[in-house]
Amino acid sequence: MPTVTPILAGHLLTSDQGNPAFCSVLLVESDGRRALFDTGHAGRRRHLLKGLAARGVAADAVPTLRVLRDRRASGRPYDREQADASVERVAAVADVVYPGHDRAIRLGADGFDYAEAAVPLTFRVPL
Repeated sequence: MPTVTPILAGHLLTSDQGNPAFCSVLLVESDGRRALFDTGHAGRRRHLLKGLAARGVAADAVPTLRVLRDRRASGRPYDREQADASVERVAAVADVVYPGHDRAIRLGADGFDYAEAAVPLTFRVPL
């Protein structure tokens, strides 16, 4: 049976201009697997990382396909060894990865690649 653990609680704010909100961030665990449902606001990142670390979960271990293929964490992590180990753990157990800053990634016969074709973005300037 899956368990759902709130990492960050949602909050509704009310104003005369509308109702902005901070969405809940939930950790779902089942059969030894974890999925993070994070529709949260970027401004809450510090709190999210703290909440995940308290549960032994590394966040943003695999933000892009390149990180997964290279088996090396991106940027300048606080602890390079731990960050690279997180990427290795993801690569060892994942069939599909939904990274925070890239398209879905699937494990195939030739290694990791995008799960589906890119969809081009279209921007329009209102007249």
